[in-house]
Amino acid sequence: GGGLPVAQDVDLRGVVFDVAATSLVTGGGIQIDFEIENGDIDDSRAFFVNFYVSSDVDISADDDSLIGSLTVGDFNTGTGVDGLGSTGPLSAVLSLPNSHDAVWNGDGMYYIGMIVDGENSILETDESNNTNQGMGLDQDLVSVTVVTEPDTAPNQKRNARKLGRAPQAPNSKEITEFVGQSDRVDWFMIRAKKATRLELNLTMDEGNANMKLLSASGKRVVAKSRNRGNADERILRNVGRGRWFVKVNSVGGKNTVFDLEFSANDQARPGAQRRAGAQHDGGNFNAARRLVAPIIASEFFSSERTSTSLSGSPRLLTDPFETVNLFNSGLDDNAEDM
Repeated sequence: GGGLPVAQDVDLRGVVFDVAATSLVTGGGIQIDFEIENGDIDDSRAFFVNFYVSSDVDISADDDSLIGSLTVGDFNTGTGVDGLGSTGPLSAVLSLPNSHDAVWNGDGMYYIGMIVDGENSILETDESNNTNQGMGLDQDLVSVTVVTEPDTAPNQKRNARKLGRAPQAPNSKEITEFVGQSDRVDWFMIRAKKATRLELNLTMDEGNANMKLLSASGKRVVAKSRNRGNADERILRNVGRGRWFVKVNSVGGKNTVFDLEFSANDQARPGAQRRAGAQHDGGNFNAARRLVAPIIASEFFSSERTSTSLSGSPRLLTDPFETVNLFNSGLDDNAEDM
């Protein structure tokens, strides 16, 4: 188990495909009736069928919008479609993407199609006939009316969309929203019930959006992610108990449908704003104190030692995602700042 798929005499292809209602609206339901045939002698294992909406007749996982998947067969027993047999009539009840999806270009005609063995997990004698075989076989043409849905994420901090308490990993929460020409900024609020390591992931297929994490005032930027194009954005940050705001903004006004996923872990580092007592380290780096972030450390220097080095040497250990600000205060006499 767990190896490469076993070579079989299996040939899966669509033989019936029909969208029950041919006049649809964005965000609305859709029922697809279909049947899949195995044209070769061996029984297949279980597999996925992926369904897409496309603006042209060529159904492609790379260019079109996935609207759902269905399992054919039983992954527990490994059974799929019998050799030289078929699934018989099957139905899938799915939903079209909302009006912000990049596939829509106004009201008009669109193609609904399927890709048999959409995850390409079955080795077949003919891999070329899993999709794009023709109308009524694995695709259908429908009329779609684009109905603009209101954006549910507010454009101002004072009425930011409340996302609830930060979920503890491995659990996470995910929402789908939109920014663009008509709605350039979305605000969200997360409440951390204790010191938390917050993880935010912003993904998008088209357009471009950036993300910031802000303090309770909404004025201080704690962390930000600004990658180019539609590359994923990510923030990983230790935060204290209280409210934190997430600001997502469109770049260049490009229409962008994005998924925002967030989760949290208990902080691996103990104690926010813990103070370490002053102590003498003798100016030796190898004997330097190890400071665990985030802390406030104090150190003193004197001329008691005859060593030529009078500098204290605390070492601050952080993880790769932490932003560190270092400053000195309370310097006396001839001490030099960093």
